[in-house]
Amino acid sequence: MGIISILISVLSFLMSAFSLASTYYEKHIKTKCYLRWASQLKSGPNRSQLTVSLLVSNMSSRPSTITNILLKNQNEYVESTWCPVVLLESSDGQKTCYSDCTPLNVPSRSAKEFIIVFQYLQGFKLEDTIRFSFIIDEREIKKTLPVKLILDGDQTAMAMKIRLS
Repeated sequence: MGIISILISVLSFLMSAFSLASTYYEKHIKTKCYLRWASQLKSGPNRSQLTVSLLVSNMSSRPSTITNILLKNQNEYVESTWCPVVLLESSDGQKTCYSDCTPLNVPSRSAKEFIIVFQYLQGFKLEDTIRFSFIIDEREIKKTLPVKLILDGDQTAMAMKIRLS
């Protein structure tokens, strides 16, 4: 009888230790950001607006919040817009597509797409990579994301129409 109770105690301890390690690991999975596409719109001489589609993945067991997104433009970081920007309005005026603005909330074990706009960029050139600084759950994370797809004006409008539906 003594050996059985000791075996049961050891097994329950091992299962508890495994559960503790698994829970700790799941809580501390980092939020990941991916750049789906980018579009640059000229808004004047040497000025432009950059629209990006970000896929934010949070596989942690806790929700995640992005409180700020900054874009590296030449030697400074520029903040994303503080309020939603009208990206597309349907011809009948019934539906309007707006950009997202911070803070961005991502529930646990999910991924969400956000369309972020950076306005009034001086001398910005859309290249193969874009440097961002994300403030995620009160920690700053600097990332260089590859630009896999650059949309022109018509393609951007089509992406917004898809978002409206």
